[in-house]
Amino acid sequence: MYRLALLKTSWLTAGAFVSLAALLLVSTVSAQTKPAEADSFKTTPLGVRQAHVERMVEDLERKFNQLAQALAKAEPERAQRLADALKQSQALGIKGRMSAITRMLDQQQLDPAKAEEQKILGDIKELLALLLDEKNDKDKIREEFEKLSEWKKQIEAVIQEQKAEKREADRVANKDDTMKSLEAKIKAVEALIEQQKGVIGATEAARNDGIQGLGKVAGEQAKVREGTQSVAEQIGKEAGDKPAEEGNAEGKPGEGKPGEGKPGEGKPGEGKPGEGKPGEGKPGEGKPGEGKPGEGKPGEGKPGEGKPGEGKPGEGKPGEGKPSGGQPGGQPQRPQEAGERPLKQAVENQKQAEANLQEGKGKAAQQDEQTALENLQRALGELKKESQRIASLPPEAFEKMAGKQDDIANQTGKIQEKMKEDEKKGGEGGGQPGGGQPGGESGGGEGGKSKPGQQKVQQAQKSMEQASGDLRKQDPADASRKQGKAIKDLEDALKEIEERLAQLREETQIEKLAKLEARFREMLAVQKDLSARTLVIDKKKIDNMGNLARSDRNTLKSLGEDERGLAIIKQEGQADRVPLAFRAQQALEIILDDGTSVVFPDVVEQLRDDLITVGTLVSDNLRTDGYTQTMQREIEVTLEELIDSLQKAQKQKDGGGGGGGGGGGGGNEPLLPNSAELKLLRAAQLRVNRRTESLELARPAEGEFDDVLKGEVRKVSERQSDIGEMTLKILDRSGK
Repeated sequence: MYRLALLKTSWLTAGAFVSLAALLLVSTVSAQTKPAEADSFKTTPLGVRQAHVERMVEDLERKFNQLAQALAKAEPERAQRLADALKQSQALGIKGRMSAITRMLDQQQLDPAKAEEQKILGDIKELLALLLDEKNDKDKIREEFEKLSEWKKQIEAVIQEQKAEKREADRVANKDDTMKSLEAKIKAVEALIEQQKGVIGATEAARNDGIQGLGKVAGEQAKVREGTQSVAEQIGKEAGDKPAEEGNAEGKPGEGKPGEGKPGEGKPGEGKPGEGKPGEGKPGEGKPGEGKPGEGKPGEGKPGEGKPGEGKPGEGKPGEGKPSGGQPGGQPQRPQEAGERPLKQAVENQKQAEANLQEGKGKAAQQDEQTALENLQRALGELKKESQRIASLPPEAFEKMAGKQDDIANQTGKIQEKMKEDEKKGGEGGGQPGGGQPGGESGGGEGGKSKPGQQKVQQAQKSMEQASGDLRKQDPADASRKQGKAIKDLEDALKEIEERLAQLREETQIEKLAKLEARFREMLAVQKDLSARTLVIDKKKIDNMGNLARSDRNTLKSLGEDERGLAIIKQEGQADRVPLAFRAQQALEIILDDGTSVVFPDVVEQLRDDLITVGTLVSDNLRTDGYTQTMQREIEVTLEELIDSLQKAQKQKDGGGGGGGGGGGGGNEPLLPNSAELKLLRAAQLRVNRRTESLELARPAEGEFDDVLKGEVRKVSERQSDIGEMTLKILDRSGK
């Protein structure tokens, strides 16, 4: 809880400044009206009060210094603000000017004292504004988060392009192995084409035999599909895809990049609607001799294009809304290899054919089988063209590869320049608190800590430029090594950025947890007061045989509005009243804005609804009976449970136990851990049980509920249904 304690202490210090300003104001007002009562050499009451303010200034300056030192590592920006406020206070000479005012007041020089106090009051207000610049802090955090997220996205795009370029250099550097691999794939696809033709013939022959005959053909189609999938996976593996541990890799919710496609949806051929139709964007239809099958098609960065990814909109921004086939965890889309896309589409066609065969739909199955055959033929055409291209690479191919490498280096340089420019603007929000980048790299002489990943991006750019030079020397092997180093540096840069993003998320969440706890504590205190007042009026009601005086009825109406109101109640000449339901709605909006919890928001929403229900029972129906009191007590219990959960979550996060999910992979750590949400879910079910029992106790002797309680029965039934949905939500998240 060290960071949280420091945060609270900094607020207390700012609060002391507010008190100081208030005391000064009182002293100034008093100085305007106080008549001269004492000789110049005597101490006056105003002088005594001013001396007290002077001592407060001394105490505050000492606390500023201590707190700034304590916050230096955990909260460097707040520490800097405190240090700035202390320097400004000392530069303004506030302490010495306070002493002078004390002497003026003791000497009855009220007008000069008043004028000086007004000046000091203005100076203190400026210091207070400097201290309470929390909005500026939040803006900085938000801006930093947005910049880091954008850089992360851009670096991921560059990594995919660089991997494609390295793949091309590897092909050229290992020409013989590349040719052998392509020849093996060509033979495998040729065999699959013959097998698919056999399935089509078998389906035609079995159509008259009905579902039994077609069911046997489904087994044959399954074997061909497995072979097709094997070739597609081999191509993906050679392109750098990880083995199909998709369940683990894709289970992380929200990889820190909203809108980049849902993990797990990147099934082969499903990335773009309509890709399974033959004739749409056939990669094999390029002009003979160009060696660029599918040029111009989004996302079809075929290895045979000399300049992987050139001129393809789909490759310029990987990961934007289109999960790549075979790319786990919502990672940006990589360029497709020769034959890869039509093979994946063929697999999908074959799957559909199997399903139709098993259902006895022979005609539909034949259509899918024919489409699968066409896709296999497209794949064969792409593989053959790629083989021809590699076998007869012209001398200018290396220059084209070098040009593409230059483009990637320039993209990387632009990212690095943006990082450097942001650092120059005043990087107090950029470095990681207490240490800058991992590895202790400095900010390149700019006077501040470098941005996370900045040094690695700079190193990657240098390696890319060297790789470009190697390609112009027609040395693809050396170029591949430099490209590999560039990829490694960029991946390290991503890791640094993701660590900082996780840290920002956690710091924001700790602040939200503290804010919610404070809000619920205030609500609990108010609810206890309202419950006590309800009990008092209920006793009056019992004593008066169910009757209430007009004043008590008005009190109940007002009390009910304090429970159920969804807007601040303005009062002329008095402080505004903030109803509990309004406060609950504000808390709910904070939780929904965070967006990482599944049960927590539902529980707070139920709390708000319960407050509205109780307010209606009290205000409209003037009910103060046992059921109403039980509802009020349940609201108190709910608030106590929420406070307890928030306290534990703060301890866990402050102790480092809650941040594991946010690091490395960039996943969003929930505001409350699963265990806490499960406890809230269990508590919600117990509340429904108790509310049901309370309704039964409220049943009249004749056994019929009145209309009000019938409505309550319906609400309890709906609440039980809500809990069922909450259970499914948390089970779904736990399963991921």
